[in-house]
Amino acid sequence: SVSGSGTFDAGTEVTLAATPNPGYRFLRWSNGATNNPYTFSLTCDTALTAYFEAESTECIQEADGTAILCRDGQLSILGAEGETVAVFDIAGRLILSDTIREGRAYALPESGVYLVRLGHRAAQKVVVTR
Repeated sequence: SVSGSGTFDAGTEVTLAATPNPGYRFLRWSNGATNNPYTFSLTCDTALTAYFEAESTECIQEADGTAILCRDGQLSILGAEGETVAVFDIAGRLILSDTIREGRAYALPESGVYLVRLGHRAAQKVVVTR
């Protein structure tokens, strides 16, 4: 949603604020401005659109209380400290293997689909976007 819109006289200073829905973030205004809130002096008829993008977050919650979190290319495992994690790319190549430690995040090399296996459990599909 956008607040601050309306009808104004030329020369008026206008401030627009874009508020994203949960799971989204503000990207830019249609004129290319990235300030939010955005303040400008009105000089002519102006129509601006706020653009948002989905946050790159995925969470797979397991029945045993563990969770696989992926945000902005970083993979975190919660509730499985001491277990092994193995991450494979979509072609089945091993990308990383490690013992899970609390607070540890793993950088994945690029956007794409990965398979994440915790211990001896079945692998879970994780989609990574940046």
